[in-house]
Amino acid sequence: MSFASDARAVRDPAKPVHLRVTAWRRCLRRYAPYGVGTTLRHLRERFGSLDDPAALESAMSALEASRRVWLAEVARFQQGRRAAKAQGRRRARPVDLAPYRDQGWPGGVAAGGPRPGSLTDQRVTDEFLARYGMTLWTPQPVDHRRRLRRLSPIDSATATFFGSVGCGGCLLGVIALVAGLCADPPAIAWWSFATAGVLTLLVVAWREVASGADQRRSERADRARVVASAEAAERRCRTDRMRSFNI
Repeated sequence: MSFASDARAVRDPAKPVHLRVTAWRRCLRRYAPYGVGTTLRHLRERFGSLDDPAALESAMSALEASRRVWLAEVARFQQGRRAAKAQGRRRARPVDLAPYRDQGWPGGVAAGGPRPGSLTDQRVTDEFLARYGMTLWTPQPVDHRRRLRRLSPIDSATATFFGSVGCGGCLLGVIALVAGLCADPPAIAWWSFATAGVLTLLVVAWREVASGADQRRSERADRARVVASAEAAERRCRTDRMRSFNI
């Protein structure tokens, strides 16, 4: 549902109070200049308990009035950004964002904002500004789930050893086949060739395992860092989601 449809549900006297409060919370999650918790606390201090339908409608009217003022300002900002992009400036400069550095409640006291000097008189959050592109550009966080899916498997020492032995064994087999077709070596030659070939294969395979040990350790350390970052990002996401619903 949209903000406007939820606002109508808040004002619908035919709906039970708990459904109107639920619609109000959805509106608050879409537009919360101070963050959900602080914005809710401010509106409760300004209009009283939201279990009262009259206070709920007053808080909804204040939120709508502030949102109208803010969307008009956002439209003006976006118009300036389109003109700047036409001139080749793809990112907002600090001078473009300076007017919003100390941005308070959009619309001020007339739009339900806190009175100057009150405890809830503060600037809007950076997350609120970032939602509308009014902060300096920062790289997007890494998609850790995608990185985990794209991690290539790390070859184990056992797989490297037997892979080297298998490849070398195939090569020795080809050499033996060519020698058997082109000549008729005596049995002692076959035994000597087989012994030297097996020993050579074991030495080469062992050296291959030893030479790749550092690379495997580095790959395991990189994988561990990616997994730890992904788990930390998941925890932050769950915490933010729970905080947004803890109204």
